[in-house]
Amino acid sequence: MSGSRKASTLGLPAGFKAFSAFPFGGINQSASRIAIDDKEFFWLENFTRNGDGALRTLWDAGTPLYTATGGKTIISFFWFNIGSAISVAVFFTDGTAVQVSSPSGVVSTISSTPGTFYSSATPGLLPACSQYGTQYLLIANRNTANDYWVWDGSLLYGSGGISPAATQGLTDGGSGYTSVPTYTVFGGSGSGVVLTPVIAAGSVVSLTVDNAGSGYLPGEGVQVAFSGGGSDSSAILTAVLATGVVQFLTLVDGGSGYPTGTFPLAFSGSGTGAAGTFTTSGGQVTSVALTDGGSGYTSTPTVSFPIPGSGAVITATEVSGTVTLLSISNGGSGYAPGTYPLVFTGSGSGAQATVTANASGVMSATDLIAGGTGYSTAPTVAVSTGSGAAVVAAITAGAVASVTVTAAGSGFTGTPTLTIQGGNGTGALATAVVTSGSISSVTVTNGGSGYTSTPTVLVQTAVNNAAAATLSLMPFGVSGVSIETYQQRVFLAYPNQQGKTSNGGTEFISAPGSLTDFATSDGGDIFSNTDRFLRQQYTFLRQTANFLYCVGDSSVNVISNIQTSGNPPTTTFSYQNTDPQIGSSWRDSAQDFSNTILFANAFGVYGIYGGSVRKVSEKMDGVFTAAVLPPTAGALTPSGATANIYSRKHYLLLMTITDPFTALPRNVMLMWDQKDWYIASQTPALTYIGTQEVNSNITAWGTDGTSLYPLLARPSSSLPKIIATKLWGGAQSFVINMAHSFYLDAMDNSAAQGGISFNSATISNVGLAVPMRNSETQKIMSVPTVTFPFPQTLEMQAPFPLGSMLGVGAPQVPGLALGVNLTSTSPDFTVRNITLGYVDYTGVA
Repeated sequence: MSGSRKASTLGLPAGFKAFSAFPFGGINQSASRIAIDDKEFFWLENFTRNGDGALRTLWDAGTPLYTATGGKTIISFFWFNIGSAISVAVFFTDGTAVQVSSPSGVVSTISSTPGTFYSSATPGLLPACSQYGTQYLLIANRNTANDYWVWDGSLLYGSGGISPAATQGLTDGGSGYTSVPTYTVFGGSGSGVVLTPVIAAGSVVSLTVDNAGSGYLPGEGVQVAFSGGGSDSSAILTAVLATGVVQFLTLVDGGSGYPTGTFPLAFSGSGTGAAGTFTTSGGQVTSVALTDGGSGYTSTPTVSFPIPGSGAVITATEVSGTVTLLSISNGGSGYAPGTYPLVFTGSGSGAQATVTANASGVMSATDLIAGGTGYSTAPTVAVSTGSGAAVVAAITAGAVASVTVTAAGSGFTGTPTLTIQGGNGTGALATAVVTSGSISSVTVTNGGSGYTSTPTVLVQTAVNNAAAATLSLMPFGVSGVSIETYQQRVFLAYPNQQGKTSNGGTEFISAPGSLTDFATSDGGDIFSNTDRFLRQQYTFLRQTANFLYCVGDSSVNVISNIQTSGNPPTTTFSYQNTDPQIGSSWRDSAQDFSNTILFANAFGVYGIYGGSVRKVSEKMDGVFTAAVLPPTAGALTPSGATANIYSRKHYLLLMTITDPFTALPRNVMLMWDQKDWYIASQTPALTYIGTQEVNSNITAWGTDGTSLYPLLARPSSSLPKIIATKLWGGAQSFVINMAHSFYLDAMDNSAAQGGISFNSATISNVGLAVPMRNSETQKIMSVPTVTFPFPQTLEMQAPFPLGSMLGVGAPQVPGLALGVNLTSTSPDFTVRNITLGYVDYTGVA
């Protein structure tokens, strides 16, 4: 057929022309629907460009791997692997968490203690996670100063317990063991450690931790003594401190429910005279102050938080299930002046109030904050004096007075050297006396000085055949809103530093090769950013291509060339700014994308490309401009994922947008394949998304708060697929175009080969004879259902003359610019061409 042949010879009217989107681009919301490129789309939902001339439909969420029970709500999750075992950590709004194995779905408890990983009082602080090699999952937050945990797939390690590096603490495997020896864990204030010694070739070669224990305090030494198993027994020696004074106090836990004010601390122990105060705010103890160190303390005193006063009687009045009035019938006496929370006990919930004690120590005024709901009778009201706060006192000027022989040991062939270690003091020396192969006594030859806690007494190994081990503790005072592993270290950003000014630019850095040792004396570091462009805080840490990027709310910085040298070891590194004006406050929008890091803020999606940060979402500017973003009520905090879709890698960003057709907010995923942008939605109402990677297969997962779904996992006949083309013809706004016919070339990919149906097919136009319109589009034609002919045919070309679609005698569709809108729920198909036939009808006079 000759290309010069007139349209009329092809059965088409004279002057017939065609608009086409072939070979297709993505969405362009940075310009008007008239001005975008002919190949681009105003809207493209649940399609992705799978090559030139191939728009394939996206799939829906698959069968849930896990569904929460007991009324719990999922807030976030993180995929990881321990060895070859693939699992996901699922976190709940009550602060607990579980591990779900994949693909079995077997559930294990990480923590059943409410408030462990998350607090509803700080809803913006979701748990942060990172994988440490293939050995551990690291978890952090900053609700307390001790929000750092290590999970090994079966045990959770946290402050107050031993660390998972128990085998590293095996200082001597001993010899002569014919069976597994028994053991005793000694030293420190804690308890509950359970170990399993493993023997090989007559020696203890490792220790398996079955319970990490709890209750240990900072700086305490914890040792393991062995007995039985066919070999010698270990000696157990314990130091006893001489006189000391309290030097400083460390706030370990702020507790809850305390009145607002400053109150005296209470000290109890072997000495006298220590005094101090504690200050509360927001129900927590926020700081402590030592006013007198006292004297005569041979061990660290116990510090408590007494709130004086008694006798107050407060009565609540309930109307229609709500507390409406509080009355003080007895003001009591002896209360420290301040504001106290009230506790309501009854059939309802949600009532909140405070009561204030005046300068005379009498409760004199109440403040009803919330009346609550559901109270069938007036609730009982009590004054809260708080609970749960904890302080560790450190004593100084202490000396080792004596060493107690708790277990004499056996088989000593000589006199072992004793080393007194820890306790923050120096100089203590002691000598063992061996009688008949056992330590009968210990003589302290120098008590040393400056011991603030009881030091550990180490017995020289290899003098008998017993094994020996010293267990390290999980760190105290370590937390952070983001966590990353980099060059065999752990980095934590924006820790909770109770009792100090919180610095959002602070990073904790572990010692080389350690996941639990953050001591600066071992090569750890505490780094504080003083750059002017770190406006508030670090949001996330992420490494790629041998660089660690530290992204704040308004800047991007990079760490490299980290080194540790000297004795004591000192850590140094290069720290440079990458961009002083672009950052993010949405931590979980950040995703690896090969050697690029993608993240989002309120103005778009950005990529970190080596030493520069570049915006990659210009064509989605219209979506971000109209988006519904936090802190607006109902807006999701955006989260991101990466997924291989039809062998192409895509970045996905879950956020709340304003629908361009209904002008209503809804949650969708913005999707980018390094070239074009699309919109993806799923049947579940997603609230959070994340990434799983197994054998280079990258998949996206999401939760609706109840279940955990693989996303884009199976064809769906309920998921809407929406196409809205450009409005073609706008370049000649004086020519009226008459839509004549619509051509669609598509291929059915579904297993059932059931054909492709469209729930609606409409023509949009720029209207006529109305010079100043509020909207550039006007829906003219509406077809309830359009089904392609030959539904069993694998490939089809389907022209639809618009007159026949509308009915015999129906008018054609005129407009200064024309476009096509299509909606389908067919499960899986590929659109290969979209063409709108038209005729130049007339000009605008």
